[in-house]
Amino acid sequence: MLRLRKEERLLTECTSYLSSIFVHWEPAFPLPEPQPAQPRQKVDPSQLASDTAHLLTKWSLRCLVEDSYDETRTKEFLHWIEKAVIKQGEGMQFVLLDVGMKADVLRLYHQAFEAQCSSSLSGKVDVLQLFSNIMICLLESQGNLPELHQAVVSACLPEATHDESRREAGLFLLSSYVHELWRGATSAELFLSHVSLVTSAKCNRQKASKSSLSQIRAICHDITTLKS
Repeated sequence: MLRLRKEERLLTECTSYLSSIFVHWEPAFPLPEPQPAQPRQKVDPSQLASDTAHLLTKWSLRCLVEDSYDETRTKEFLHWIEKAVIKQGEGMQFVLLDVGMKADVLRLYHQAFEAQCSSSLSGKVDVLQLFSNIMICLLESQGNLPELHQAVVSACLPEATHDESRREAGLFLLSSYVHELWRGATSAELFLSHVSLVTSAKCNRQKASKSSLSQIRAICHDITTLKS
């Protein structure tokens, strides 16, 4: 029993070390577009790069979601996937086509929002913004988006804002939109219903002027204005 526990501890430590190593890997060749499985006479370097990126992404994701949430490891992984997968263009397709990987991406996305991090609010918001940008890129690559898509993104992810509470409110609101589309919806009806409820609800403006609720209300009003 003691030997088994020692082996499990060593395996856990090894996983952490491997994760730290893998985030430095980058494809040496452009990732190809997904092709139907065909027998190959010789190794195609670009296909090998794609297979490697797929394997590392899948393994790294599974390790992250099966362990307790680690903000530092998650941030390192997000920077890596942005560099090694998202910016490769075609690399996004293996994420979208792999059902298990797609589910793990959503699980990690929610863990990032729900986690009580030891970092500052600004540090947590930076991670959430990076993650949200990646999710939006993947959704846009997938296509078949609602007509209000750009209105939602523009309102929730403004290009320039130094208001941390505004950024955080926008990211949390956007997470509902992303979740609905990630699960296969094309109209975002639940998200739009939420926006309508928020904009129509009455509140004490004097007490809520600086609250997160007032920030969410303002963003919902922006979405309603932009899509009209």
